[in-house]
Amino acid sequence: MIGAGAVGEQVSLISGLLQTPEHAAALFRAQNESADEEQIAEFVAARPSRQHRF
Repeated sequence: MIGAGAVGEQVSLISGLLQTPEHAAALFRAQNESADEEQIAEFVAARPSRQHRF
């Protein structure tokens, strides 16, 4: 099992096209420690439209 401190390191290894919403949120949290839940939700909500372009 991966510890909470390792989440940011592990999440970044998965292509954005393959990330689940939960995975994307974990990555965003790890890279933006001051982000609030609204910012995280906006980031995750924007991902499907970016994925669709590819």
